[in-house]
Amino acid sequence: MLEGGKRGQKSRSGKGLKPGFEGGQNPLIKGLPMIRGFNNKFKTHYSLVSLGNLDQLPVGDNITPEYLYILGIIRNKRNPIKIVGNGDITKPLKNISPQVH
Repeated sequence: MLEGGKRGQKSRSGKGLKPGFEGGQNPLIKGLPMIRGFNNKFKTHYSLVSLGNLDQLPVGDNITPEYLYILGIIRNKRNPIKIVGNGDITKPLKNISPQVH
């Protein structure tokens, strides 16, 4: 009579099982949502500023990323700034530095 557990798949010679093999049942990575794939770590994240926010600033102030950060309009002063067309502008904006994207 054979004793159990001596002649299984892991007792054979050769490479063995691949990592993540679960004995014929559906692997865990296949059951999870699509979280696999490419993630670009060099992606540029922009800070968005609307025209309505710029219209509320006093006339004549130097508009810099540090100034917008202090006012709480942007969260990160190192990100490039994009001006979005939400709202209207009624005052002249002359002192924007450095350039925005």
